[in-house]
Amino acid sequence: MTIHHSSSDRPGTLATVPEAVLAQTAERAEVVAMIDGATGREVPYAELQMAVDQLAVGFAEAGVAKGDTVCLFTPNHPAYAPVFYAVSRIGAVLAPVSAQATVAELVAHLARNNVRLLVTSEGLLPIAAAAERNLGAGLSPLREIFLLHPSESRRSLVDLFGSTFAAPDVTVDAATDTALITRRVSQGGGVQAVRLTHAEVARALDALDDSLPLAVGERVLAEAPWAETGESELLMHHSIASGATTFVPDGSDPEPLLEAIEQHGIETALLAPSTLAELAAAAPTAGADLSSLRRVVCCGPAPEDSTGRTAALGTATVSYLAALVALPEA
Repeated sequence: MTIHHSSSDRPGTLATVPEAVLAQTAERAEVVAMIDGATGREVPYAELQMAVDQLAVGFAEAGVAKGDTVCLFTPNHPAYAPVFYAVSRIGAVLAPVSAQATVAELVAHLARNNVRLLVTSEGLLPIAAAAERNLGAGLSPLREIFLLHPSESRRSLVDLFGSTFAAPDVTVDAATDTALITRRVSQGGGVQAVRLTHAEVARALDALDDSLPLAVGERVLAEAPWAETGESELLMHHSIASGATTFVPDGSDPEPLLEAIEQHGIETALLAPSTLAELAAAAPTAGADLSSLRRVVCCGPAPEDSTGRTAALGTATVSYLAALVALPEA
């Protein structure tokens, strides 16, 4: 498959998403990119790059073309990253939706964004299947639901690997082509849909590189749901673009998270505000060694007692995403 990019070949503010995030994967081939908290499996950057390459061809064979929309309806999962980069590589658009979405909310999301292909987990399949049935004729071009893991009921992402499909050439214009449809939450709690071009994603990652520098191999725990806001999703992409190691926990219960911080030497934690409060409450009696944790990056507005919560976790600093990166106006 030949991909033509109208931006510069060098990563920068006019880079496509794969250029902005994956430019240095060859140099970091043996560095662990992601750790699956559910299984302990480590995915090095070389494997991440291979997955992106194979999924891009597999999605094209499944009928995803430039301008089409793919929806991720999953909890945080290591597959989230290669799916987005593969989709963006073939000029398609990712429109993730919260794993807490109801059938009605998912139906509205699929119809509004003209989703062609949906990726979900086995646990969320009943909601996804109900939404598929409720779409009705002409409301959405949804063709197929894929699962994260192999299943007898549906095709999975694994079935997209090893394709010999001769995908067509694709021209991606970083400045004008949409890469991501996400959400912005205002200070008043209102929610806005935001369409980000490849270049806008690249500029946001540049801003995060300045405001939240991450070292190659730095251990980052990513608990805050990526699909909840564009800012939290961008931080996950920033972690990968920086060469850090992103630990993806299986749930948000405080005890396993505290154990993960100790076991994996987590230095930076991306947390939802409620999780931050729960960890702060549990930490004094949990007995976990949190000395590696240097900073917490929290979604949402800063609570008045954020200083006390930070001290309870033993972290040096706590930051809030809205202060680190701002999404473009809708």
